[in-house]
Amino acid sequence: MAKLLVVLLFPLLAIAQSTVLWRALPGEATLDLVLLLTIACGGRSGAAAGSAAGLWAGALVAALRGSLAGPMALLYGLAGWLAGIHAERAPKRWTYPVVGVALTVLVSVAESELSRAWGGAQPGMLSLLPTLAWNALACLALLGAPRAKCQA
Repeated sequence: MAKLLVVLLFPLLAIAQSTVLWRALPGEATLDLVLLLTIACGGRSGAAAGSAAGLWAGALVAALRGSLAGPMALLYGLAGWLAGIHAERAPKRWTYPVVGVALTVLVSVAESELSRAWGGAQPGMLSLLPTLAWNALACLALLGAPRAKCQA
């Protein structure tokens, strides 16, 4: 039941971040809810679940933007897989938010550069800083929260 809920939650979050939440935060930043859920899935359920969630999430995000479906799916899949690999190594609790922030920065910068390389009109790195800051803050808040036991 929880897996089905997560699969259905991805399209809702992708639509919300592409419409209602688009540049809604100060600094004209957009919170990447889909990426945060991908990292959380990998961190809670392991590398296989994280990569599957990331592939699904990346394809959805790219479909809503209208391009780069393959590279975006691979990029989000990589983020979910890395979060899962980290979680499977039984790290210290304080490392989860740090890895989450690092993955958020990695995906945001790579997404911007991919779009720019393939002819998209992405803003420069300086205008990406507010979005990175808000996503990192959300990642710290979500992944730094006490861990609940998940029953599947």
